[in-house]
Amino acid sequence: MRSTLCKDTWMPSSSYYTELIHRVYVERGVVQSPHLRRAVEQLPGVPVHTVQSRQEIPQKDMNRHTLFVGGPRGKTVTRCPGSRGHICCNYITVDLYLGCTLGCGY
Repeated sequence: MRSTLCKDTWMPSSSYYTELIHRVYVERGVVQSPHLRRAVEQLPGVPVHTVQSRQEIPQKDMNRHTLFVGGPRGKTVTRCPGSRGHICCNYITVDLYLGCTLGCGY
């Protein structure tokens, strides 16, 4: 994996992401997001499709090589829920995404 230096942090290069992500589906409500535009620039040649909702993604594309970008669902910033039998840390957590490239299921 090749990396480039970006603002004092090591980030994987575009080719790393294009090997993982083969297609992008974007919820209509976030199409104009500047953050989305910057992310898609890191995926040259990867097709980007606009959909009304996640349910419009074809079943054949529901796999770890598909990136779905949608608007926030529920609370994005919350207090740490803690664990049963442990003292809560009172940290604030930020939930940025669901799913991962390791084949996780939610």
